[in-house]
Amino acid sequence: MPNNSFSTFERLITENSSPGIRPGLERVERLLKIMGDPQNKFPAIHVVGTNGKGSTAAFTNSILGKSGYKTALYTSPHLISPEERLLINGRPLCENEWLDCATQVVEIIRNDSFLSNDPPSYFEVLTAVAFKLIERHGVDVAVIEAGLGGRLDATNMLGDVIVSVITSISMDHTEYLGDTIEKIAFEKFSVARNPQNAVYLGDNESLYKHFQGYILMRDARFKVNSMTINGNCYDLAWNEYQFSELKTSLIGEFQIYNSALAVVAAIIASARLPKINESSIRDGLISAVWIGRMELIPYDSGKKHILMDGGHNGDGVSKFVESVGKIFGFSSKKAVIYAAMKDKDLLNCLSSINKLHSPIFLTEVPENKRSATIQDLEVFAREFDWVGVSYYKNPLDAFNAAVIDNDLVIICGSLYFIGYIRSKIIKEG
Repeated sequence: MPNNSFSTFERLITENSSPGIRPGLERVERLLKIMGDPQNKFPAIHVVGTNGKGSTAAFTNSILGKSGYKTALYTSPHLISPEERLLINGRPLCENEWLDCATQVVEIIRNDSFLSNDPPSYFEVLTAVAFKLIERHGVDVAVIEAGLGGRLDATNMLGDVIVSVITSISMDHTEYLGDTIEKIAFEKFSVARNPQNAVYLGDNESLYKHFQGYILMRDARFKVNSMTINGNCYDLAWNEYQFSELKTSLIGEFQIYNSALAVVAAIIASARLPKINESSIRDGLISAVWIGRMELIPYDSGKKHILMDGGHNGDGVSKFVESVGKIFGFSSKKAVIYAAMKDKDLLNCLSSINKLHSPIFLTEVPENKRSATIQDLEVFAREFDWVGVSYYKNPLDAFNAAVIDNDLVIICGSLYFIGYIRSKIIKEG
């Protein structure tokens, strides 16, 4: 269980970086060069996209680990503590190791006239620190999840990308990536170094013509055998490869496609990593863990369940709701607790949640200036008829009210919200 003891580390990074999101590679490129270009010292699988990046990366990392490789997994954002962002062989590093490396990186920023006048962003500094730690640990391969972007994302500085993986693409972060789906896709597709080593989930057919590489939804055949609260079972055929009854640990229909994307990425990577085989692929899928995304947690000694998911844009919430309906049905005794950032498409998100025909408890993310207030949410919630709608400024009050009369409590929205409430209630269940 991650801890939140990284306050010294976070303060050091925050005080020596530029605030907000700043697309562009000039700052991080200079920083990494002075550091000795650690991003060139290990092979990597680069995962970009709008939704599903984290779980696809987790599946891929698990397959590589089960194949006998020493791995690094770099993801963002964290739910509770920065230690979640980098795992070496599935385990987080201690704060002292992060702090030691960050101190050296901050010294470079302070002593360089260009960087001190125009510091890299928080994510850029964190990525540089992570790259250095990955180099230090001498991994065989790293799975690197991009931040919000692609072409101008700090992770695109990777020098030895053996596979580029592009997950589902939809409208999000339009102020940085473009105001059309084609512009956003361009930012994502631009990371692909070699079409023969790139795979795209391809759930948006209008984007096919913009991608040169393998397109999973077009090039593969699926047969879904079952979706349950214990995971999924499906058949996959891709090129000459045939897999029957692949099983995943993560639930939800979209995890079938995320896991299949990881399978194809692993097959492509096997040209460089020959220990990957069918057995390690199967073991990797069933062993993957990804907290806060369609995560089912027993509560009250197993009498009730909590379902958490950090889908935070219209497409992510829509797919989440579809999966809930297929696995749990639309008539079970359940309630939804929702909080989100105010810059998200709240109307479409609430429209999807309304299809669950469940009471909704609207709340806020404490001490987060980006959080939509309950007043913000009320404006959009009025557009729909609800079984019941309640407003709680304190999310724990919302949870305590929702859990009284419902067997399944669905907590969804911002990953910041999932991280906050998970850290508060998981130990109580």
